[in-house]
Amino acid sequence: MRYAILLIIIFFLLPSNIFASSQNTIGIEVNPSLVELDLAHDDSNFPLHYTNKTGQTIVLTFHISDFRESGTAYSISLLNPKNDQNFSFGLSSWIILDNNSVIIPPYQSINVTAYINKAELPPGGHYAAILATISQQNNTKSILLQQVIATLVFVRSATGKEIEDGRIKNIALDIFFLDFPTTVSFRFENRGNVQLVPYGEIQVRNIFGTLVAKGIINQDSLLVLPQTIRLYKVSILRLQNIILPNIYSLQTNIHYGKKLQNQKDIQYFFSLGDITIEEVILIPITAIIFILICKKLSEKHKR
Repeated sequence: MRYAILLIIIFFLLPSNIFASSQNTIGIEVNPSLVELDLAHDDSNFPLHYTNKTGQTIVLTFHISDFRESGTAYSISLLNPKNDQNFSFGLSSWIILDNNSVIIPPYQSINVTAYINKAELPPGGHYAAILATISQQNNTKSILLQQVIATLVFVRSATGKEIEDGRIKNIALDIFFLDFPTTVSFRFENRGNVQLVPYGEIQVRNIFGTLVAKGIINQDSLLVLPQTIRLYKVSILRLQNIILPNIYSLQTNIHYGKKLQNQKDIQYFFSLGDITIEEVILIPITAIIFILICKKLSEKHKR
């Protein structure tokens, strides 16, 4: 029988505050839905709390799968066992649960403990999804849709060989012609072996050094996985009511990692500010017409 599997997974690259609340799927709740551990100071074991909010007895069957980022649409793809063996950032081989399946009566809760093999975990960042397939006890009917609730687990090893290495790439002003920018986009490349969360600020200054606009980088604490590139868009907040034509500097300052490493970039651009291109064309034309009229009036007066 062919089954359609529905994975109810909130992706880790979305804002971290989403994961402050537990994940709920058709009345089945797991808390937490995101686990981040640094084994330099965190315990290698952690509990998962599952709650059945339905009026039926529920069976949860567990499976642990590695995953990788899929494209740039904030989505993930689960890896099959063959690919798991060749994926250096996987966690499934070093994490086990104290139960492979549990039965939860109506309106009851149960805890499942996950154990990470800290001693054998290779250096770097590792991640996996703890998947719980939901089914009803003693349900003899065919299930055409399997619901799966997930907890995403991110672990940083503590071997002393963790590498934090990030780079800013492809900074671009999202503007039309000579308008003043409202957003700035850039890519952050993680060349290391641990996941990074870049933070920082973009500052726009005029030719006199006055700060006229700024933007906060990564306000939602989006992760960049090892050996991947993440696109960020930063909204630019104007600090002055009127922006005049000028040569501006765009300064991008980013810090990341436990050691707060820094990356800086500066670019220059010309902007008309609040003056539109139509006004730029109209002003000299108006000035020329005005001069010609004045000249004719002056010649007529002399006559």
